[in-house]
Amino acid sequence: MTITVNRFGNLSNGATVTVAPSGGTAVAGVNYKFSSTVVRFKANQSSAAVIVPVLDDKKYNGNTTLKLSLSDPTTHAVYGTTTITIQEKDRPPLV
Repeated sequence: MTITVNRFGNLSNGATVTVAPSGGTAVAGVNYKFSSTVVRFKANQSSAAVIVPVLDDKKYNGNTTLKLSLSDPTTHAVYGTTTITIQEKDRPPLV
């Protein structure tokens, strides 16, 4: 899954921000494989992609959520959190 991190305002300088999982119903190592990463923006760059590998455990669990937090920004950036949904690919069991 690709997540886009955007920044706004004065883009004349480079900047960095840390993206890390911070909650949700998805389980690391079961539903996704991602710990944290530092996004590095070049001067005048307004967006960057972060790849969150989604894992398939071959079991029906329903959709899960993953909360991502942005922290440790350089410059005077505003940061926060977002929640993404990892959609289930397996079929529910027959009853």
